[in-house]
Amino acid sequence: SKWFVEQRGRAIGLASIGVSMAGILLPVVATWYVDEFGWRATWRVMALGVVMLGFPAAAIMRRTPEDYGMHPDGKSESQMASGGGARAMADFANSFTRRQAIRTQALYVLIVTFGLGSLGLMTIIVLSIPYLTDSGFSRGTAAIMLSILAIPAGVSKPVWGWMADVWSERLSTSLSFIMNAVAMVIIVLAAQTQATLMLAIGFFVVGWGIGGQIPLQETIWASYFGRRYIGAVRSVAMPFTMLIAASGPILVATYFDTFGNYDVAMFGIGAAWAVASLLILVAQRPRLPESAEVSPAA
Repeated sequence: SKWFVEQRGRAIGLASIGVSMAGILLPVVATWYVDEFGWRATWRVMALGVVMLGFPAAAIMRRTPEDYGMHPDGKSESQMASGGGARAMADFANSFTRRQAIRTQALYVLIVTFGLGSLGLMTIIVLSIPYLTDSGFSRGTAAIMLSILAIPAGVSKPVWGWMADVWSERLSTSLSFIMNAVAMVIIVLAAQTQATLMLAIGFFVVGWGIGGQIPLQETIWASYFGRRYIGAVRSVAMPFTMLIAASGPILVATYFDTFGNYDVAMFGIGAAWAVASLLILVAQRPRLPESAEVSPAA
């Protein structure tokens, strides 16, 4: 978000493909490993993988281009001097501080919107295998469905990023949530009728919709509040977003323990995505106080 402005959506979309890559193979491999060696050993291996990959990746991460004498969008010094970086400069100058952001309605609408969106995402990832096995599918089939989800989730990320850049961030986000809501209906009906092909279609559709979660969310936060203080702004929003998201699997599991099935709860997840698709439409871009605002031509 801090390195790109003009093509922010496309850049984040491409960069986030890796998030879905592990999802293509990991569910199948992890399911096999759990069956062979147990869930404790599986978690130890995955934890070791996080350490081995996470620390080297963190070591090469860079905060902002300006820290290294560079400019957003790969602009040269001459391009910036000639006005080619006006949009990036305005984005920086018009950034909201944390104090300014918490006074806007948009902050709270986005917290609830992406909290509900992440609630569905977390539930699908955590509970798909127990849900499908309880519905009569094998563990192997359930793991394959998660892999089917991961493929379009990865492929669609650059598409969603491109749509955010050339069409509309809000409309693209609403569309992704609508796709997820429709897909949940397909998945529940397929699970009830043991329709494997229909189930695969549902997971493919929800995967395509989920693919927009990272590029669209990150693009909207940076576009609405600017890149200069985006870390501080997100530090206010993210704890609440994650709290809402974490409640999804807990609520669905509690419903199952109480009533003995997942169906109504899974329909509820679809309803949460439907509500999020409407909320994002009312999340208008906030305006800085006039005394703090800088025009793109400044």
